[in-house]
Amino acid sequence: TKRECDACLVDNFDTVIVCKGCYVNVHLSCYGVDRFRTGWFCDFCVARRNRLIDPSEPFCELCPVRTGAVKKLFSGDEKQIGWVHIICAEWLPCMSVSADKSMVTIADLTGFNNRKKLKCKICKTSDGVCTQCYSKKCCNSFHITCAVNQGYPLYQSPSLELHAFCKTHESQMRVIQENCESKQTQLPVIKNTATINGETNEVNTNTQIVEQEYIGDDILCSVCNDGESIPANEIVLCEGCDLAAHQQCYEIHEIPENEWNCYSCLKKAKNIFCVSCNQNGGPMYETKEGKWIHSFCMAFISELQLSELNDDISPPIVIGVHDAQYRRKCLNCLVCSKSGGICVMCSHPSCMFAAHPFCCRNEWSAAFSLDQTEVLFQIFCPDHSSSKNNSHNLGQAIKSYLQYLFRQRVQQRYNRTHPSSS
Repeated sequence: TKRECDACLVDNFDTVIVCKGCYVNVHLSCYGVDRFRTGWFCDFCVARRNRLIDPSEPFCELCPVRTGAVKKLFSGDEKQIGWVHIICAEWLPCMSVSADKSMVTIADLTGFNNRKKLKCKICKTSDGVCTQCYSKKCCNSFHITCAVNQGYPLYQSPSLELHAFCKTHESQMRVIQENCESKQTQLPVIKNTATINGETNEVNTNTQIVEQEYIGDDILCSVCNDGESIPANEIVLCEGCDLAAHQQCYEIHEIPENEWNCYSCLKKAKNIFCVSCNQNGGPMYETKEGKWIHSFCMAFISELQLSELNDDISPPIVIGVHDAQYRRKCLNCLVCSKSGGICVMCSHPSCMFAAHPFCCRNEWSAAFSLDQTEVLFQIFCPDHSSSKNNSHNLGQAIKSYLQYLFRQRVQQRYNRTHPSSS
């Protein structure tokens, strides 16, 4: 019978032994058990039965989870200092597990201490020791057991190197996995760094360190669906919900030194729905009426605009929702066939096709043009998307249009604060 091992998390037909005291399941080789026998107790249960464990001490020194397969943790002078999960120790580069699985030691004390300062993105605590996402551009940190419980992708390369990824970079893990399996090449080991108290601390590993090969932008902006990130318009990740957005697509005028939160997480708003498309999630602005609307949807609706920009920190407010709802109340979405929300119409003169902005996201196209006298943003249904109206990818048009609006708002604010130079 297949049974998952609590040490390696592999579910196969290898021999599994079950602890009589805590019912933990482990492969013989994963826990260092020489042979199968009934009435077996794991090391932790043996110590507990012999009353060698202080009830007040933490179960695992590396994470907050209090169940699982653990081994004794020793310091450099071979003095026991606690207990650790085997899976935590094996996936942390600052730790070392002996070949016979009999003991775990701290291989890199500096890296160990640096990682103790990291905060887990999942459980929001600094207890234990965290690892970091393997992606080159990501500083997300998390406990290994928290990552396992949340379904974070963990990958072991053909060369037996272990790499953990956050949810945002799951696609990058698949790319690395495919490359390694097709080429049978060794996966490079990243030189991990952690930003702690504003300073970048190198987290050394106990393996040979090489620079990670750049794989490409896999973080896509949730507004324009583009992955290009440049210094003047970086893609920023929300600390609270992992939302990704360009600065100029989501009115982010200043990136904080530490963590950044989207406007809905900043307001601690839960279960909010867009007043235009009735969908939840994604980058939203709060409206004057106290509702919420996607940045993507707002760009389609000409009656809507953002409040005046007074500083680089205050969240912008969308105004004009009431007027838009009144003027467009007779429009029904022909894509989802649902009434309500705020719909937009195809820009072709003879077309009456209406849809919620989010509903037409994948099928429609758009055209953005700018000259000295007119700014024109048009959208076209699938029947009227052609080269004649210069329509192209909707996301690229949205990106160009929002970049223009962003620069206009910055210029308007400058003119207000520097009237003599305008």
